[in-house]
Amino acid sequence: MNGRLWAALIVAGWVWILLQASFYGDPDDWFVVSEIHVDDVEIGQEPVVRYERWIKQKFLGNWTVELNEVTPGGFMVACSGSGSNNYKPTDRKPIDATLSYFIGKICPIEAGKIYSIDATWTIRPPSIPPMEVKRTSNEFRVVAAPERP
Repeated sequence: MNGRLWAALIVAGWVWILLQASFYGDPDDWFVVSEIHVDDVEIGQEPVVRYERWIKQKFLGNWTVELNEVTPGGFMVACSGSGSNNYKPTDRKPIDATLSYFIGKICPIEAGKIYSIDATWTIRPPSIPPMEVKRTSNEFRVVAAPERP
């Protein structure tokens, strides 16, 4: 092949990549997650994770969720979970998702501590590079149960 043909093929390849990235490059075209909110909870009760999500197109995705303990020196991962799903626009989630549903396992929480959640969804559409959606919850407290007379 001559140099001009190679140059034309390289330029055509870059144009194709740029068109794909500009058409599919926004994660919001595939998957949208609202803010994540968790109310303070009494020890012995499972925290409820409130969020909305919209799956706009079918895709294979991975998710990772970390429950972080808030400490004076920063955050410390207290528990984490991960998995993969074939996401479809018809998929539904519980209205009030428990922490164990959201993380995919039971995580111990302790009274007197403050926590937050970091969640990352990796969208893996066919034929284009993966994209990520990240959300961090508010900080929530786990309080001791009131003494009963």
